[in-house]
Formats: sequence, C-alpha cells, structure tokens
Amino acid sequence: MNNYEPENVAYQTSDLGCCAALVASGFELTSLDRTTHRVIFSITTTPELEHYITSYWSKDLLVSAQGYYEALKQVKARLYGDR
Repeated sequence: MNNYEPENVAYQTSDLGCCAALVASGFELTSLDRTTHRVIFSITTTPELEHYITSYWSKDLLVSAQGYYEALKQVKARLYGDR
C-alpha cells in the first residue's frame, strides 16, 4: 500500500525497504499501524518527499550503505519493540 496525497499529513507504505530508505534520507518515521495484517509505516510529509519516493521506486535513490543499514535497524527496532 502506497498512498501519497499532498493534503495528507503522512505518507504511508507497507514496504520496509522504502521506509528504511526514506529514514536513511532524513525523513521521520512518525508511526506504525498494526491494525491490518500488514504493518503500515507513516512518514512525515514534506515538499521534497515525493521526489524521494519516485527515486526509490525507479531505483535511482542514492543513500550510503551504512546509513541504510542503520535506518533499517532503527525501523526494525520500532517494529519489533513497540508491541
């Protein structure tokens, strides 16, 4: 599930890789929603967010390998620790 609307307060995705890439790019993970069978990650919407999302899905987003790994660990810690 990917949903970006400028009037929404958050971008929502169920893709762990996308979420980690956005966090590694400096965006804030604001919440995790577990009300469905898949976890939904919410990222704070900013004017440049759409560019980063498009870059991720077109495989053009560049982040440091170490930064991505650290962001993935951070997201997983929230995912498995917030129960």
